[in-house]
Amino acid sequence: MPRHSITLTEGNDAWLKDHVENVGDYANKSELVNDLIRSARRAEAINAKLAVAEQSGFVKQSADEMLAEFKLEMKRDILAAAQPRAQQIDSGEVEPVSYSSVMERARQA
Repeated sequence: MPRHSITLTEGNDAWLKDHVENVGDYANKSELVNDLIRSARRAEAINAKLAVAEQSGFVKQSADEMLAEFKLEMKRDILAAAQPRAQQIDSGEVEPVSYSSVMERARQA
């Protein structure tokens, strides 16, 4: 495997060291850097495919429009999942619940 010498900022070096020593997913900085590069390459490949798909004319929306639509749909889904619970709380059938439990219920729906 090729070897390289790289210069890191102190902050990046500290982050790598902390991640290797405390998170424990990697045996050394090289493994972590290689995984970060693989992730970046994967993201580039996905973004390139998305750009090709967007330019194909098959999809009429821009990436920003698709993201806005996705966020709106997620918000609607969350509100729809929470509505029956809100009615039960209003009627006194059940006690109020935390935001995280509502989000979990929305994910399961």
